[in-house]
Amino acid sequence: MRIKGLLTVFLSIWLLVGSLLGAAHADEEEIVYLPLILRFSDATQIATSTPTPTSTSISVPSTSTPTATASVTVTPANTITATPTPTHTSTSTSTPTSTSTLTSTPTATETSTSTPTATALPTSTPTNSPTATQTPIATQSSTPTQTPTVTATETSTNVPTSTPTVTVTPTTTHTPTPTETPTATATFTVTPTPTITPTPTSTMTATAIPSVHLLDNHSTFTSTFGSLYVVGEVVNMTGSNTRFIRIDADLYNGNQLVDTSSGYVKLDVLQPADKACFAVLFFNPPATWSHYSLSVSYSSTSVKSSNLVLLNDSGSYNENLSRYEVIGQIRNEESTITKFVSAIGTLYDNEGTVLDCETTYVHSTDLNPGQTSSFKMGFIRRDEQLQNAASYRLQADGDKTDTPAIAAEVQIRNNHSAFTSTLDFLYIVGEVDNSLSGSVQYVKIAADLYNNGQFVDTNTGYVRVDVMQPGERACFAVLFFDPPGSWNDYSLSISYNSGGTESSDLVLLNDSGSYNESSTAYQIVGQIRNDGLTKSRFVSAIGTLYDVSGTVLDCDNAYVNSTDLDPGQTSSFKSLFTRRGEQNQNVTSYHLRTQGME
Repeated sequence: MRIKGLLTVFLSIWLLVGSLLGAAHADEEEIVYLPLILRFSDATQIATSTPTPTSTSISVPSTSTPTATASVTVTPANTITATPTPTHTSTSTSTPTSTSTLTSTPTATETSTSTPTATALPTSTPTNSPTATQTPIATQSSTPTQTPTVTATETSTNVPTSTPTVTVTPTTTHTPTPTETPTATATFTVTPTPTITPTPTSTMTATAIPSVHLLDNHSTFTSTFGSLYVVGEVVNMTGSNTRFIRIDADLYNGNQLVDTSSGYVKLDVLQPADKACFAVLFFNPPATWSHYSLSVSYSSTSVKSSNLVLLNDSGSYNENLSRYEVIGQIRNEESTITKFVSAIGTLYDNEGTVLDCETTYVHSTDLNPGQTSSFKMGFIRRDEQLQNAASYRLQADGDKTDTPAIAAEVQIRNNHSAFTSTLDFLYIVGEVDNSLSGSVQYVKIAADLYNNGQFVDTNTGYVRVDVMQPGERACFAVLFFDPPGSWNDYSLSISYNSGGTESSDLVLLNDSGSYNESSTAYQIVGQIRNDGLTKSRFVSAIGTLYDVSGTVLDCDNAYVNSTDLDPGQTSSFKSLFTRRGEQNQNVTSYHLRTQGME
């Protein structure tokens, strides 16, 4: 009985212990899986409030402390610092299913030693959300209502092991590799570390200083005579008129200065925003030089440019003469005379580089109000290099005066004519009358050719006598060495200077003229005697041929045999007019005039 009672007591104790162990075993299972369920629930909230697994936003846990009733001690995650390029995205390579039961003892309530606060995690948006191949659920726990989404953070997904402590370690070395690696687009909403921009000691604002600037289209060339030219352009950015613009050019051989020279812009007054060309000449340049430098100096002025208008200009390369030619006309729009009227030409290649810079005066030099005069400009210094010329630019220049218009009293007679010589040269010949009370000298005739009204060529010639006395007439001849292929009209203009003296004591003797059929020339022979008291030099006879109507057929001169005549000396001459060939048989009369210098 006593033994039975002891057995009964023992059995009761044993049953009691078994019950307690069973209860403890049941609680142990709940403790093991509850932290996993809470962790996945938190992970779902961290990833997104949207239960779909395609969410691409990356976030961090909130600042609230997660409460857990499980007894598992959770080591809080270290503060996760954003990595600038989150290229390590997670996908499990194996099914994260626990095959063993965690046996952690529920001896303590989960306590977070510090609130896991996010510090500047990038919210970069990957193009494909990293989705685990299988939903990581515990084998002995119910599936959470929201499927946990593995977010593309630098936090590795905890794989349940037999270790009773769940540790969240932000280590990229344990990040599972996804089956499909999304390419993250590096879009950051966090404020990156600011780049320190160096602050300059002072802010400099580039302001163009008003001046006359050199353009960068200058060039150099060696002329056919061995001289060196530096040519280019300047532009006036001063806002006022400038003049006397000088260009200094220095030649260097390496770092050694070997020569220097200077030249001036061809245009006298350069208006604001206008440009003009220059040419600097090295007459005897050094044998060796490697580069050059240019500098500009100038003066401001209140002087204004003359009101001159360019008309009818054109340009082309003349293969026969190996030069580029530009022709045109300038009209004076001033109310007074403009003196020394000239045209300035800039020649360019097809890239705008200056090839040459030239100037030439109009034929009449000084222009009355409303008067027009022509010019021909020949660029000859570069010779065949001028075949590269693609364009040109013209400017008109002249000096304004207060002088009113002056009537021309040396006039061209209306008996001129034109002919083509036996050598295919074109001549325009005629006469002028001096109606002034005084003598005139250097009487120049300009002839312009037209083709159906289009200005096609121009040239000049001089009256054959140097000085015309009052009431005297004299002949002229203008030569076109290479006339245009087509022309059907011409016009003439005259210019001259007042004054001049010459030997007036020369006398014609024994002259006669006739046509020579064998030579097709008209021949005049005669003698000239010096009746003066001093020697006369360069003595010549000037002859004019006429047809029956008085039209001038030719004009030429011939020196006496002795050239210079002492007082009382006589010398003979023979003048042959050959240029018209057989047309010379139309000559019906001639006129002779003597000339010499004291």
